[in-house]
Amino acid sequence: MPKTYKEKHIVKCYEVDPRKNFKAFSFMNAAQEMGHIHSTMMGEGYGDLIKSGNIWVISRAHVVFIDPPTWEQVTWMETWHRCQDGVFSIRDFEMTSEKGEKLIEATTSWVIMNMETRKLQRPDHVISPKALSLINPDRITIPEYCSKIRAPKGLELVQHHEVRISDIDYNLHSNNAKYLEWTMDCIDPEIIKETTIDEFRINFNTESTLGEIIDMYRVRTGENEFYLEGRNGNRNIFQIIIKFKSK
Repeated sequence: MPKTYKEKHIVKCYEVDPRKNFKAFSFMNAAQEMGHIHSTMMGEGYGDLIKSGNIWVISRAHVVFIDPPTWEQVTWMETWHRCQDGVFSIRDFEMTSEKGEKLIEATTSWVIMNMETRKLQRPDHVISPKALSLINPDRITIPEYCSKIRAPKGLELVQHHEVRISDIDYNLHSNNAKYLEWTMDCIDPEIIKETTIDEFRINFNTESTLGEIIDMYRVRTGENEFYLEGRNGNRNIFQIIIKFKSK
C-alpha cells in the first residue's frame, strides 16, 4: 500500500476563472476525489467505512495558491495521510508543475461520522491498525493544521442561497466544494477578474441539505481579504477567510 498517491492533472477549461487560473472550487473537487482514491488504496475508503455505517467528512482546510496553474497546464497532484490529531485525520496535498515547481499546497482535516447517529468516531476505533500505520508524518506542506475560525464584527447579509439538487452529493448534503462556489459568488466580480486567490481557510461546521436557505454574510477584513459565513437560522454552516493576491 503506497503512503502517497500521485496523478497527472491537466487543467480543464471548466476548472478556471476569467483569468484562466485554476479555481478554489476546482482544487477542492480534485482534492476530495484524490483523497478518496488514496484512502481506498489504504483500506480506509468510503467502501470500507460505510460497512459500519460511517463516512469521511471534511472539517477544515487551509489552501495556499503559490503560483496558480492555468488552463491547459500539465500539473502533478499528490496527497498523503499525514497524521492523526484527536478525532481529526490530517491529509495534505501538493500540486506541482511538470518541472516540480510548487503551485498549490494544502492541509485538510477530516472526521469520521456515523451516518445514523451523526456522531464523530475516533479514527483508531474505526480504521484498521494497518491503515493507521501508513501515515506520513515527516512530509508536511503547511505546518499548522487549519484552526477554528473566529467571526469578526461588522457582518452584512449579502445573499440567500437555496440548496438545490445540483449542490447535493452522495452523502445527501451539500458537497464541500460548493461552499467555495457560493463564496466566490459573494465577492465583487471585478476582484475575480483582476486578480487571483492567494489563500483561504475554511471551517465546515455542520451539514446543509436540500431545500435549506443559506444566508451568506460577509465583511472585509483587509485590503485583499474577506471573511464570509453561511448560516441557516441559528446554525453556522461554514466560515471562510479568503485572501486575494495584490493587483
